[in-house]
Amino acid sequence: MRLLVHDFGCYAFIIPLARWFAAQGHEVLHLSARDLIGPKGAPSRTVDDPAGLTFDTVALGRPFRRYSLPRRLWDEARYGRGLAAAITAFQPDLILSANTPPLAQALATWHSRRLKIPFVPWVQDIFSLGAAPMVGTLPAPLAGVALAALSWLEFGPMRRAAGVITIAPAFVDNLAAAGVRHPQTLVQENWAVPLPTPPAPTAWAEGQGLGAARILLAAGTLGQKHDPELLAHLATGLADDPRVRLVVVSEGPGRDRLEALKADSALPHLVLRDYQPAAQVPAMLASAEIGIVQLRASANGMSIPSKVYSYAAAGLPILAAIPSDNHAAHLIRTHGLGLVVGPDDAAGFLAAARRLLDDPALRQACRAAGLSFTAEHGNMDRIGQRMMAFLNQVRHRDGRTLGSARGRL
Repeated sequence: MRLLVHDFGCYAFIIPLARWFAAQGHEVLHLSARDLIGPKGAPSRTVDDPAGLTFDTVALGRPFRRYSLPRRLWDEARYGRGLAAAITAFQPDLILSANTPPLAQALATWHSRRLKIPFVPWVQDIFSLGAAPMVGTLPAPLAGVALAALSWLEFGPMRRAAGVITIAPAFVDNLAAAGVRHPQTLVQENWAVPLPTPPAPTAWAEGQGLGAARILLAAGTLGQKHDPELLAHLATGLADDPRVRLVVVSEGPGRDRLEALKADSALPHLVLRDYQPAAQVPAMLASAEIGIVQLRASANGMSIPSKVYSYAAAGLPILAAIPSDNHAAHLIRTHGLGLVVGPDDAAGFLAAARRLLDDPALRQACRAAGLSFTAEHGNMDRIGQRMMAFLNQVRHRDGRTLGSARGRL
């Protein structure tokens, strides 16, 4: 089988899935956005990779513009055309497309339908819910039209897709409310794979000039879904401990806001760094004492912070300021991965941080729980078999089956 795994954000956890598919004897093209600025995995071949695995990118020639609506739509259209060209060139038997912006995804879906190639969207975020604040800044009549158009672009192609994968049961309900009730739907949570060899716990910190600091780490995108003011408040509240540092590894508007707050308020305990290369991420996580997860209440229905999985895999106790009914909050509470407070509870956020810092037994319990959770939840064979079984179902509706035998449709 020729399988195109389109991974727009180049997530670290999707790359092992592409490898697993290729290890079953299939020809796999892992395709990602070259010009998207953000935390990424390492999409490149290793000496042990199966012969049928290829990595490539769709390029715009300039950074993808996330936060300017007109320019973003232009970039989405260009990206969608580039993705369609890659589909034509590769001629896959099936397309699995993760977390792709609506216009680009719609163009790729329509193109695959013309070529009679089954297309399966993998829903990591619900974009029309997340875009509402940005679109809402437009004049009232235009805002309504824009939101309706965005919903049509996002949900219309899903209704006509060969199948749909979501990352939590709540997403199934949210999609159903938008009219997407696909008979071929799989709920597959995200994951992180266990680290084969934990890196040295101080290497990254020493390289960043942080020495023996006690690091609270907030790594990843700081966009409309996140509150940089809450992080600044936390840094201020922890200023009485000279060893503590709140390290934020990010870029974009949220990082820019923290730069301004640091300059205005003189926050010496707030350390700001750019996104790190994928090869440095394990060492970065190992250098931290606590991992921070954030999500605004307004983003609850459209996103589940995937950092929960990577922090747990690194054995990091998690400090989360997220809605209590978010699936990530459920995971943290159920598996004992850390502490959860509401997204607007600044005092509770600080108190929870102090509790984790002051209680080594609690941190050790969270670490053990995270590693145990990852060993069970990040089993690549189990995940790969479940995903392949679903893709078989999708193809069976079209009279064809991928099959588990090597290289056979």
